[in-house]
Amino acid sequence: MTNETQEPGSDELDGQVPSGRSREASDAGSDDGSDSPETPVQLGLQRFVFAAYFACAILVAFVVDKAIRVGWYRLSQWKPVVGEPREEVAIAISAAVAIGAALWAWKQEQVRSLIEEVATELGQVSWPSKDDVGRSTVVVVSTTVLATVFFALMDALWRFLTNLVYGA
Repeated sequence: MTNETQEPGSDELDGQVPSGRSREASDAGSDDGSDSPETPVQLGLQRFVFAAYFACAILVAFVVDKAIRVGWYRLSQWKPVVGEPREEVAIAISAAVAIGAALWAWKQEQVRSLIEEVATELGQVSWPSKDDVGRSTVVVVSTTVLATVFFALMDALWRFLTNLVYGA
């Protein structure tokens, strides 16, 4: 199979393999000889766009649900006839609003192009490997532990010195 190349200026949101590599080379691993598989490309960068819409819809549903419950509770305090907030009604309304907001945002060309541009930029980021993240985590945790021990010893020393001076 020949290499699938990207034309300059075209975005990679159509499921093609980025950087001109063939699908076999992308599925087999990286060019540097390591055996680590690369990111799946079934949806290309479009999966980031879908994830962004899904995450925003969940956020909208959460906020609308909380607003409905607070509003309903305040209304029930003012007019007891309304009764306590009903969870199933609040969830149904918030889900409908979230789906409507996601569909509205999907139809807006400016919003969609912005999210696609962000996804394209995220696809060009060189993310650290699992080993790099592990090493960095060990460095951060060990530095935090050493700093904690250092400040605890300094605190004990300062407490000892102040007790000597003030005779407590």
